[in-house]
Amino acid sequence: MQKRPTCVTVFAVIDIILCALGVLGMAMYVVMQLDLIPQMNSDENPTMKLMEENPAYNLFVQVGTYVGFVATVALLCGAIGMLMLRNWARLTVIGWSVYTIIMTIFGTVLNHFLMFMPMLEDTQGSEKIGLQFGMVLAIGFGLIYIAYAALQMFMLTRPKVVDAFANPMNHQII
Repeated sequence: MQKRPTCVTVFAVIDIILCALGVLGMAMYVVMQLDLIPQMNSDENPTMKLMEENPAYNLFVQVGTYVGFVATVALLCGAIGMLMLRNWARLTVIGWSVYTIIMTIFGTVLNHFLMFMPMLEDTQGSEKIGLQFGMVLAIGFGLIYIAYAALQMFMLTRPKVVDAFANPMNHQII
């Protein structure tokens, strides 16, 4: 009996951690929408101001948050299923990877032009430097997230991994 491919275990554990972070992000969004922390919705919050002024951006954030939550639940199911070498789970995680790459690129470009660029025009001095640093971080983390999703998709389509999911009885699940 062969061991489950190590990359499957590693990706499943990382995916479960990403799901926990996704749930925390959704919780923060709910807190913001319910106005439980008034400082988050103050006039001084430029993101909230942009969402009020731009209905299309507001819709993008709302839809993206809820669709992202559904994607998080799908990823959690996929990660748990991958630990049990279920082929549907592998396909679910590959689908999540495709979704993540597309939405990360789209969201990063949209945020750059609709949020960061207008905010840069309105700021000066150290605030502008902080905003530029935030832009670099956002793009950097977006690239890391895209690389992770692409690597996961690549690894889950390798012949040995596909075989492990096609013949789970020949592999040690635990």
